[in-house]
Parts: sequence; C-alpha cells; structure tokens
Amino acid sequence: DEENYKLWEWFKDLSMKHLKETYAKLGVSFDEYIGESFYNDKMQEILDEGKEKGVIETGEGGALIVNFEDEKMSPFMVQKSDGATLYSTRDLATVKYRIKKWNPVKMLYVVDSAQSLHFKQLFETAKKLGYDGTKFKHISFGRMSMPDKTMSTRKGNIVLLEEILRDGIQRATEIVSEKSKDLKRKEKAKVAEIIAIGAIKYNILSQNRTTDIVFEWDKMLAVEGNSAPYLQYTYARAESILRRVEEENKNQTDLFQAIEPIENKEFLQDRHELDIARLLPKFQEYLVLAAQEYKPNLFANYLYELAQAFNGFYNSVSVLKTEDAALKAARLNLIRALSRALKEGLEILGIEVPERM
Repeated sequence: DEENYKLWEWFKDLSMKHLKETYAKLGVSFDEYIGESFYNDKMQEILDEGKEKGVIETGEGGALIVNFEDEKMSPFMVQKSDGATLYSTRDLATVKYRIKKWNPVKMLYVVDSAQSLHFKQLFETAKKLGYDGTKFKHISFGRMSMPDKTMSTRKGNIVLLEEILRDGIQRATEIVSEKSKDLKRKEKAKVAEIIAIGAIKYNILSQNRTTDIVFEWDKMLAVEGNSAPYLQYTYARAESILRRVEEENKNQTDLFQAIEPIENKEFLQDRHELDIARLLPKFQEYLVLAAQEYKPNLFANYLYELAQAFNGFYNSVSVLKTEDAALKAARLNLIRALSRALKEGLEILGIEVPERM
C-alpha cells in the first residue's frame, strides 16, 4: 500500500534521527545502518539455495525447516506454512550479504542470552550452507533491570535508555553541585554529564556480561567502590598533583617510558609504590585478554585495581613534600604513568574523564 509505505518510511526516518541523537550522547556511531526491510528481496535467494543444497526441507504443514544431526537441537524454521518469512530467514540473508560484501574473518552478534538457541541454529545452518570460512560468535549478555522491576518489551514494562540518561544526569548534577562548589556552572553541567554517562557505561562493562545487571544509582554514582566516578575521581586527583608541579610537561611522557625511570629499586620504598609499578606493565595484557574473551569487565576491573593502588599510595606517601629530588621525580613519573593509563583505559571503554571534579 503506497500510502502506508510512505507512513512507514516517515516513522523510520524519525526513529533513526532520534536514535542517532541518543547514540551521539553516548559517543557511539555506526558505519552502516541496515534494517530488516533491506533483505526483503534477498530472502528467496537464500531459500532456493538451501533447498538446492538439501539443507532446507519441507516440514509439517508445508513449512520450510532445517534439521540438525544433534537431536537436542530443535528444527530451525525458515519459512512458515503460509509463506511468511521469519527472523531466521533474514538472518541467513544477512550472513550471505555480509560475507559477499566484506568477506569478514569474524561476525560477532551482541544480543542477550535469551537468543542463544536461535544463534546456535543460525550458525549451524550457515555452516551447512557452506559459509564456514567465517567464524561466528554470539556475544551473549544478561538482562538489565531496575531494582524495583524487571524490564520486558512484551509486557510493556520497559525503561527507555533516554530516561536512564536523563535521570543519571539529574542525579549526577546534584552530587557535583554539593561536592564541587569551586567549579563554574557550565563546568559543573559538563562534569555531571560525563559522570552520569560514564557511570551507566561502566555499570554494564565492569560486570561479567553473562550475568543479569541491575541499575542501582547509589552504587553507580558512588565516589567509592568499583564505579566510574571512583576511577574518574582518581584520575582527577592524580592530575591535580601534576598540575601543581609541571603544567607544561604533563602530556609529554609515554606510558611505558614513564615506567622506566622508576625501575631502580631504591626508589620503590613504599608497598603502594610497588603495587602501582607492578600493575602498570599489565595494561596491555588485560586489554588483550578482555578482547580475546569478549569480556570488557576483565579490563575494567584491572583499571579499578590500578585506581585502588593509587589511592593507597596517595594516602600514605608524600609527593609534593618529598625532599629527595630523585625520589620526588620518580614518584611524579609514577603518577604521570598511572594518570595516562587510567585516561587511556577509560577512553577504550568509551568513558570520558574530567580534568577536575
């Protein structure tokens, strides 16, 4: 129907505009936006190919299905008996399109754990069709909820991301207004937004993705404990020391170059200094591990451990009042390296850091 099709396009365009505005707040962008309708003229081709290769069979009532050798895996329906296609049909058409266009080494599907069976069936079907040159991986994650209710789109009890962002910024604004009275109004607003968005992201990324996640604002916005504000505050604290002694040179030292001058053991007198010095070289190790396991929480928890080590150091070791010039220089190098690691680490997680809090 031409009139309804135009309405649908209008709805789609409005929705995409709104979604992109929300993504922009999160610092997220995509190279391609391809909706399901894009594959409307590509599904018959995949059905014909499946039947020709003997992968797709006719099931009960004339529906088209894929059977598997594993008896525990139920048949994969790719077309209903009335000829209607399903998610499975479009996902198979997507696989073929992506392989033809990009020839990827891997395809990662970041979808919640409720779809685990669907992706097992999809990947197995893709292999049966001969698309085995690409590695398929379902990056599953748990459900998200608020403390007072479980969210479900089918039941209609959902909380929009936009609402969470707005609520988070409001809460963070109250905290910043109370604790950072020396900041100007515009700076307070910017810091509140950075803290709120960072808290939301970190609350998700710092937890094992396979577990369910609850949005608890008091915990997420706490300046103590495993939270984004705690890491951001640690960075701001480290930078405040550096600003007082070397404003012009604070950005000129590479992370691993900064570690070199502190390897002389006579400078590592305090156990907190040793904790930081031992943790800093593990930055890349944890980053690679998180990437290999598809678990950003491994890297996030490393950054938290690094922040804990610094705060122990900050509370027990004097830096600015250190009389020994060589020891003072070594400690400043230690702080500089840690500050750089925290900032770059949080940026990798998509989290900004304010220079002052």
